[in-house]
Amino acid sequence: MNRMTGRGRIWAGAVVAGVAALSIVMAVTGIGAQSAIDETVRIGFIGGSQTSDNADVALYQAAVLAAEQINEDDGVVAPDDTRYGFEVLYYQADTQSEVVEALENAVDDDVIAVLGPHESTLAQAISDAGTPDVPILIGESSVPQQRYFYPLSADYVSWGEAAADYLNEQRHIETLGMLTANTDDAEAARDAFEMAAGADAIVTDIVVDVDRDEFSAEAETIREEDVEALFVWAQNEQLASLLQALEDARWRGVIVFGGDDGAFLQMTTVGTGDVFTLANWSPSAYDTDSQAFVGAYAARWGTQPTPESAAYYDAVGLIAAAVDNSGVTVSSVASWLSSTGELDGVQGDYDGAQADAVQLLQWTSDSVVDAARYVNGECVNCPSYFVEDTREEDTDETETLQIALITAANGDNEALADAIEDAVRLAIREINEQGGAIDPDNTRHTFSLQVYHASDADEAESALQEAADDGASIVLGPDYNGQVLPNLSAAENASVLQFVSATNGQISTIDSSDTVFQIRATDDALARAAALYLTETRELTRYTTVAVNTDYGLDGIEAFEDIVVEADDGDIVLQLEHDVAENDMSAFADQVVGAQSEVVVVWSTQPAAANLLAALDAQNWDGVFVYGYLTPRFIDQNPVSSVEVVGPVNWWSSASDWATRDFTARYTDRYSSEPAPQSAAYYDTVYLVREAVTESGAAVSDIQSWLLDDVTFSGAQGDYATEDYTQGELTRSVLMIGVTDGVVSELARYNDDTCIAYCE
Repeated sequence: MNRMTGRGRIWAGAVVAGVAALSIVMAVTGIGAQSAIDETVRIGFIGGSQTSDNADVALYQAAVLAAEQINEDDGVVAPDDTRYGFEVLYYQADTQSEVVEALENAVDDDVIAVLGPHESTLAQAISDAGTPDVPILIGESSVPQQRYFYPLSADYVSWGEAAADYLNEQRHIETLGMLTANTDDAEAARDAFEMAAGADAIVTDIVVDVDRDEFSAEAETIREEDVEALFVWAQNEQLASLLQALEDARWRGVIVFGGDDGAFLQMTTVGTGDVFTLANWSPSAYDTDSQAFVGAYAARWGTQPTPESAAYYDAVGLIAAAVDNSGVTVSSVASWLSSTGELDGVQGDYDGAQADAVQLLQWTSDSVVDAARYVNGECVNCPSYFVEDTREEDTDETETLQIALITAANGDNEALADAIEDAVRLAIREINEQGGAIDPDNTRHTFSLQVYHASDADEAESALQEAADDGASIVLGPDYNGQVLPNLSAAENASVLQFVSATNGQISTIDSSDTVFQIRATDDALARAAALYLTETRELTRYTTVAVNTDYGLDGIEAFEDIVVEADDGDIVLQLEHDVAENDMSAFADQVVGAQSEVVVVWSTQPAAANLLAALDAQNWDGVFVYGYLTPRFIDQNPVSSVEVVGPVNWWSSASDWATRDFTARYTDRYSSEPAPQSAAYYDTVYLVREAVTESGAAVSDIQSWLLDDVTFSGAQGDYATEDYTQGELTRSVLMIGVTDGVVSELARYNDDTCIAYCE
C-alpha cells in the first residue's frame, strides 16, 4: 500500500486532468512560510488508487485547499494559546483490508481526524474492525451508525422530502407520480417523498428493476394517469431512456431525479419537460461562498470541484473550528464535533458536524442552474410567484380587483411601456388561470387591467385620478421620478395604493410613503451596492465622481462617496458637478485622466454620461466607468472599446439566478421578446398584491396594512422585505452588471448592503 502526505510523497505516474503530476499537485502545506504558526495538526484522508479518473482526488484536493487557506490566514489559536496550522495526509486504500490498515497508519502518524473513505463498503469495513481511534468524517449520509463516525451531508430521506416540498408546496403541483429502482436508497427516498407529499397526491407508483433499460409502457401509464410531476430515483442511463420514452409519448411535465452521479448531462439532451436533479451541493450553487470555493479550487487545481468536494472542504473547516474551540486532542475534537459541530460552510450550515442542505438543480441541454435550496427542510430561495390552483374551491362570491397601469407610451418610451404592460398582463393571466385570489372572507377576486398614458407630471396626476374614478384601487407606475415626485399626495387623495418603479430616495421618506410604494431599489441602495462592489470585491482605490446638479444626482453620489470614504483604501480624488443642460464633458474627461482615476462614477443624465464615456474612450482611458442609470438603450447607443462599463441595476434579463431565467423564459415564450429591466418589478408587484388579498383582504386598507407589516416575498427581481427598510421601500435588491461589446453579464448581486452572489 502506498502512502502519501501533503509534504510530497509521490504517487508514481499519476496525472490529474488539467493539472500537473500528483507529486507536484499534492504538495500541501506552505507551513514553513507561515512564521506565525507554532505547530501543525495532521488530518488523514483515505482514498482510492491514484488514477486520473479517481473521484477521490477531487475530494482530497478540496481538503488540501481548505488547509492551505487556513494556514495562509495564520491558522487557528487553540485554548492553550498555541497557533496551529494544518496538513492533509493521503492514505491509499482500495480494498476492505487496505482501508483498515490505512486507518492504522493514520493513527500511527498522529492524525487528529480522518476524512473518508467516500465509499460505504469501505467505511463499513472500518466499523467492522471496531470503534475507530479518531473521528472519521465522510461526505455523505450512508455511514456506520457508530461512535466517531460523522456523516457530513443530508440523507436521502431529506432529498425525498425536499423533492416533495418543492413540487407540492412550492410549485403547487397536485398530481404526482413516482418511478424508482428496486434499491435500498431508492426505497428510502421514495418512502420519504410519499410521506411528505401525501399518499393521496400519488397517482402512479412504478418500481422497476435496477437493470431495466426500456420504459415505453411506463411512459404511456404516466401520460394516461395525467401525472403532472414525476419523482424518479434510478440510474443515469435509466432516466435518459425514460426521457426518450416520455418524449415519444408526448408527455410534458416536471421531473425531479435523485439518482444523478454527476454524469447525467453527458448522456442526454434533456428534451422532455422540466428536469431537476437532487444534490447536497453543486458547483452551480448561486451564492458567494460556493462561488468563492469554486473559483479558488479552479485556480489551485485547474479544474472544477465535484459535488462531493464541498463536504471535504468543509470538513477541514470543522476540524479547525474544533481545535480553535476545544483543543488538539482526539477526544476534544470528537466531543466538539458531536456536541456542537457548527460551521457556516460551503455545503450549508452544519450542526453536529452534519449539514441538512439539499439543492434542486434544473438541467437544460447544455447547462445546470441552481433552482432551489433547502436548509433544515425549508426552501430558502424558492420564488413566491408559484401559487395554488384554487379554481375548484367553493367561494361565497366573486369580485373583480381592478388594477391601473400608468405608462409613458410615446416616442422612445413606447418600447419600455410595452414591456412593463406585458409583464403585468402575464402576471394577471397566470393568477386568473389559477383561480385568482381568495380572501379571508372566502370571496374570490379575479384581476383586471386598465392602462393609462402620461407624458409629464400633470398627465400622471390626471391619469391616477381617472383610474381611481374608474374603480381602480391599485395603481402601478409611472416609472419616471419626474412624474412621481410632484404627485406624492395623489394616491392618498384618491384613496388608492400606488406602486412605482421610480428610484428617487425621497419617494419613500415622506409622509405619503404609506400609500406610495417603491418596487425597485432606490438610488441610494444602487449607489451603495456599486461602492461596496468596487471597494470590497474589486479593491479599487482612486475614484472620480460626476453628478448632475439635481437632488437625484447629488444624493446618489453622496451615498456612493459615504461608502468609499469608509473603505480602508478608498480615495475620492476628484468631485465634479454640472448643470442639467450641460452635456459637453470633454473637460471632465481631461480631469479624470489627469487625476489618474481608476474609476469614474456618474449619476447624471444619459446625454452627459454618454458624452463623458465617449470622451474617455477617445483618450484610451482604461478605467472603470460606473453609470447609475444603465439601460438597454444606453448600452446599444454607446459602444466603447477601451473603457470597462459597469452599473448597478435593479434587474436584468441576463442574470443567472433561477427565478430570473424562469421569468424571462415565460415572458419570452409569450411575447417573443426579452423583458425590460423594469418588467420583473411590475410582474412581482401583481403577485405581491395577490398575496396581500389572500392574507388580509382586497380593501385598500387591508392591502396597505399587510404591506406595512413584516412582508417577505421572493420574486423574479429578488427579495422583498418591508420590515427591514424605510416605510414605502419594498426591496433593496441590486444587480451589478458589466458590459463587454454590448453583451451584459452579471458581476454581483446584493440584498441591501449584503452581497449574496459573485463576490469571491
